[in-house]
Amino acid sequence: MVITTWLLSAVFINLAFYTRALICRYNCERLTTDDGRYGPVMYLLFTFFVSGFPALSSLIVALYLLRVVRTHRKQIAEG
Repeated sequence: MVITTWLLSAVFINLAFYTRALICRYNCERLTTDDGRYGPVMYLLFTFFVSGFPALSSLIVALYLLRVVRTHRKQIAEG
């Protein structure tokens, strides 16, 4: 799941730059969108795919690992 999440994020970012929906200016210190109507939507999706989506998937994996460790610890205590 995590690998798929990061792969989707990388594909989206490359697609956004390839289609010139996001433009890197001033040695990539500033990221801008085109003036079309999809510019703000692309920026919102870019922000989600770069920060929100990977963080959310990492949280899900961390909660799963916590559950596995808790179950294992309980089995050791009972056993």
